[in-house]
Amino acid sequence: MIYAVIADDLTGAGDTGVQFAKVGLVTRVLFGEWGAQDVKDSDILVLNTDSRFLKPKDAAEVVTSVTQALRNVGVVPFFKKVDSTLRGPIGAEIDALMDAQGLSYAVVCPAFPANGRSLVGGYLLVDGQPVSRGVAGKDPVTPVKMSHVPTLISQQSTKPVYSCTMDDLSPEGLKLILSKAKAHGAIVVCDAVSNADLDLIAECAMVDLEGLLLVGAAGLANPVAKIMAARAGKGTRKEENRKPVIVAVGSVNPVSREQSKYLVTSGAAEIVLLKSVPLLGTDVEPYLVDAVEKCLAISRRGSVPVVVSAGEQKDVEEALALGSKLGIKPTEVASRIAYSLAKVVRSFVAETPSASVVATGGDVARAVMEQFRCSALDLVGEVSPGIPVCLMKGGQIPGTRLITKAGGFGKPDALKSAVDILST
Repeated sequence: MIYAVIADDLTGAGDTGVQFAKVGLVTRVLFGEWGAQDVKDSDILVLNTDSRFLKPKDAAEVVTSVTQALRNVGVVPFFKKVDSTLRGPIGAEIDALMDAQGLSYAVVCPAFPANGRSLVGGYLLVDGQPVSRGVAGKDPVTPVKMSHVPTLISQQSTKPVYSCTMDDLSPEGLKLILSKAKAHGAIVVCDAVSNADLDLIAECAMVDLEGLLLVGAAGLANPVAKIMAARAGKGTRKEENRKPVIVAVGSVNPVSREQSKYLVTSGAAEIVLLKSVPLLGTDVEPYLVDAVEKCLAISRRGSVPVVVSAGEQKDVEEALALGSKLGIKPTEVASRIAYSLAKVVRSFVAETPSASVVATGGDVARAVMEQFRCSALDLVGEVSPGIPVCLMKGGQIPGTRLITKAGGFGKPDALKSAVDILST
């Protein structure tokens, strides 16, 4: 079976299509005049309709025409790529694709956490601000005036629109909403603030592709592509050959935080955030156990968990204020946070014995060694000047590879380079 993504502009076709290509699916972007011969030997087709700036009726006609052309050559359109800031007549395009394909329901989530796009309470936020207040709200051709996605789609679509908020975002809650949507021909708008949320949406929705239209940007396409590749038996060998890695970032230096962002944006890693307040409480162990489970789940998906402490200035101030209230000195606050990061790393490696570790921040690196009961390191290489590759000598898991990096060291791709070295 060949599946198709219908995008509304060429750059969107590229950034979404590449999510399928990088997991081993043969992915081809088509535009202009194309025929049955252009479809052969592909797994995923990406069609660019250039419809983002068309009037709703014209956009719907283009989408309908493309859908019918794909059906005529045996291709199944299943993913509608939309702008992650929701510019354009997306409701009209969703309706057109559903009607032309005879689909029962749609799941919509334009969230793209790596690029600062998230949905909370149905509101699309760009870098934490409602989308209508930002650049997209001032777009000279298709300004986005409504940040509440269910309302925006209701204004553009003839279908019923349901919401799946963060409170509903569990396997059981989402399954129930999807069942109702399928029965009533509805569109479901799902909240998502992390890659883990997008993974959950993709996993629940793709239990049964019959009658389903997926609508989103590259953020949602990423887990969808991984699921499709696994079902097709593609991309598996590459993932199996990559060794697991966990990254711990405790430094609040902006250099390290930018390096973490670069790593995640590359598509190679996912963040697991440890908030300061739980780490200073008396019930910290269950919180850390949950973090370890998240890291293991990320690793099983073939990605790299990046466990980080809360690093914004307000987070640091909050932690110090709470420490003061509890009679904990600033040095002890830092020590507890480093301990927590190291404890997650140690527990992860205990479950994944072949894993390697990247530790950013001197106190975190020291805490990691203490957790492994390791008192010596053999230096065996260098990622880049000042960033050594080490082997743990002795301790509980001797031979574990460890890369240590000072908070302010390295270029933006330093963590990505470290991960690449350890995973091969």
